[in-house]
Amino acid sequence: MNKTIVVVVVVGVLVIAFPLVTRLLRGPETGGATLAPSNADGPLAIVTVNLQGTEVSCTALGAAVWQGDKQRVKEFLDAGADINAPLAVRIPGTPEYSTYAICMAVEAVAMQKAQRDLIEFLLNNGADVNVSYQRSYSSSSGVGPASTETPLGLAISADLADVVELLHEHGADQMRP
Repeated sequence: MNKTIVVVVVVGVLVIAFPLVTRLLRGPETGGATLAPSNADGPLAIVTVNLQGTEVSCTALGAAVWQGDKQRVKEFLDAGADINAPLAVRIPGTPEYSTYAICMAVEAVAMQKAQRDLIEFLLNNGADVNVSYQRSYSSSSGVGPASTETPLGLAISADLADVVELLHEHGADQMRP
C-alpha cells in the first residue's frame, strides 16, 4: 500500500475523531461551566469550574449539580456519595463556604443552568429539604455579614413558585432559619 494513502487515511481519521474525543474528555458544557477533568477524582474532589468567566473551585458533585448534569449526579450517588455532605465552594474575592447539593440545585435552576427535575431527583434520593448553611457575600465595600440560606429561602428569593411548591410537597419548613 502506498505510504501517501496511509498518511491521508490516518490524518482523516484523526480530523474526524479528535473533536469527538475532545468533547468526551471535556464533559458536559452547560451555561458556560466546564469541569477541568485533570483533578476530578471523586464526588468530593475539588475541581475548577469556569462560571461565566470566573474560575470557581468546588466539589465535583457540586459542579455536576451546578451544570444540571443529572446523569453525573446519579453516577456519584450510585458510587456512594453522600447527598447531604457539605460541598466546599471557593470563589475568588469571597470567603470559602460549604453548601449542599439541594441548595446548589435551586441556585442552578434560578440561573437557568439546571431543570426543576434535578431538584426533584435530589429530593427523591434523600436530600434534606430543610438543610441550611451560612454564606457571606462580597461587595465593593468588602465582605458582608453571613446570611443563612435554605433551599426554600433560595427558591422564594428567586421567585421560583414551582420549586417552592415542590419543596413544600417534600416537607420544607418555612419557619426554619
